[in-house]
Amino acid sequence: MKQKKKVQLIFNLSLGFIPTILCMIVNLFISCQGAILVSLILGLVYVAISFLFFRKEIYNFILYLSILSLSILSLSELFSFDLLYRDSLPITLELLTILFTTILFYNQRLFHSIFNRKKRLSLTQIINRSLGLSILSARLAIILCIIHFIIITFSVIVYYPLSESIFFFLFQVLPPLMFVITIAFNQAGMILSNRIVDWNDKLPIVNEQGNVIGKTTTIAALSYKNAYINPVARIVIICNGKLYLCTRKSTSIFEKSKTDVPLECFLRYGETIDQGIKRLVEEAYPIEGTVEPYFSIKHLFKSPETNRLVYLYIIHIDNENLLSNKRFKNGKLWNLSQIEDNLGKHYFSSCFEEEYEHLKMVVDIWSTFKK
Repeated sequence: MKQKKKVQLIFNLSLGFIPTILCMIVNLFISCQGAILVSLILGLVYVAISFLFFRKEIYNFILYLSILSLSILSLSELFSFDLLYRDSLPITLELLTILFTTILFYNQRLFHSIFNRKKRLSLTQIINRSLGLSILSARLAIILCIIHFIIITFSVIVYYPLSESIFFFLFQVLPPLMFVITIAFNQAGMILSNRIVDWNDKLPIVNEQGNVIGKTTTIAALSYKNAYINPVARIVIICNGKLYLCTRKSTSIFEKSKTDVPLECFLRYGETIDQGIKRLVEEAYPIEGTVEPYFSIKHLFKSPETNRLVYLYIIHIDNENLLSNKRFKNGKLWNLSQIEDNLGKHYFSSCFEEEYEHLKMVVDIWSTFKK
């Protein structure tokens, strides 16, 4: 059996906060100027190493923002602006770093559009992947730092004037701790992902006709969102005139909690649609011939989170016992009126709602034919 590849440590882009953390810690032992200079030099070495060895895989935008923050503080000290003291450096650096990460987070579409103008598809994919992973890290860091500032506000209101120990904890300990927690949480998420998903699985990039024009990885597909089209196989089960729908898997790239068709997967690079459908069916029904899928339609589905060429297949069954499958989470049969009562209420997946009118026609035809 082929061993599943693991997401490498370099894809935890929150490691880019290391120069910031280092500066905050070193500041406890030497002057502000010295702490900034040491951290900036080591950060630049980190940038050089990552560029030399990993530029074909990832660009750490979080690291670049950390270096930018340290550079600004270094220039302020160079020109003797006297903006910093040992007690204020950690909180100032935290504010500056979070400011830049917030700009990245709220302008991600702008950055994607800028980099998507590049002519080299491979480079554009790497940059979009890097932006996506950087934004994931930025989101968690922003949330934690908001919590930090809420704690500071509450402490000032309740304990003012602050004692030395409380001041030290709030302004010296918590700033680096917020970034350490960000790194730890991201790494924990990657470890969990490695156990359930092969993020390095090769996926084809196709045009609107379904012709393969390139390839990427699952982790890149998560990052570049709807910049490129990936082919997806979906299978809906119709049982006695009803649609069998389930909760989307926790490993789904988007709309994880929505109700949707029970079987869905990306096609793998080099895999035909027939091979993909066979693989998808065998995961739920390993005994060959248990069910027979039939092609229904091919359609484009695009949202802010994804861009897919969907191959929709249908399985007709009469035996409801075949629906008792551990692979189907919170599944149940829906009649058409129940579905229509919940359309447009953010209960079903966007793709399913787009497919519903076609599926309704299929069910009506099936019911008429069976009579």
